[in-house]
Amino acid sequence: MTKGEFGECPETKTITAWKDGKRWPQEDSKNIILKVFFTGKSHADPDRMAMEDAWTEGQRESPPRRKARLEDSSVPQKWVISRHVTTEGLADLRLHQPSPLNEEGSYRVEASARLDIAPFEHDRQDYAIGVTTVLLAVESEAYQVTRGSMIGERPTELPARVRADGVELTGPRDPANGCIVGDLLNGEHVAHIESLNDGEAPVFVSLRAARRAFKVLGLGAQGRNTPIAVSEETDAVLNILLGKDREKDSLGRVVLAKMSMARKPV
Repeated sequence: MTKGEFGECPETKTITAWKDGKRWPQEDSKNIILKVFFTGKSHADPDRMAMEDAWTEGQRESPPRRKARLEDSSVPQKWVISRHVTTEGLADLRLHQPSPLNEEGSYRVEASARLDIAPFEHDRQDYAIGVTTVLLAVESEAYQVTRGSMIGERPTELPARVRADGVELTGPRDPANGCIVGDLLNGEHVAHIESLNDGEAPVFVSLRAARRAFKVLGLGAQGRNTPIAVSEETDAVLNILLGKDREKDSLGRVVLAKMSMARKPV
């Protein structure tokens, strides 16, 4: 394969991107290209040398250059969004692609969040589970919430109260039982985040609730979910729902929903 032939192959753009500092090859990518395109060729082959040089340069890319590349608006950015925890029927959390802000390395975190009353069966008896208070938390090793930008810190009509580790939300509530039912954010963004360092650690957004925030509901006379008296059955239902397998934070709050987003250059 001549240099001209290599110049026409799809890998040329990839190697050019590596050499320009927009993307660098991983070890396995380098080995695949070496095997496919350079088996039997001399180590002095100019195209092989160019690929090796690009890989070496990428490995010693300095943190400032790496940050500049990541923040360069000419380099397309994609946030990979992942779901980690969900509680079917009770809590729904969805992250959306964040919007870049004017300040370098800052983004607006957009999400949809909803709580509902979920059916639950125990010992052939039908119950429903609701939550009266939920904590919305944003965590990351690479980003911090910009001061005054978190929902609850800025002016809002939502029933929100700022806590040390997040924002406590208490509505909208069903007046029949006091549980949160509906859209928690009502179209408002969660917060602004700003870069702390040159890392690419993901941003985690979660909904959490303490045991005392859960209500076990029974079927009322009008067919509506209404609170039932505290009993052994109530404790048994909560023990199952909030069992050892459920993720909890350091204060014992159950993680109802959790998603992450990690920035990746494309």
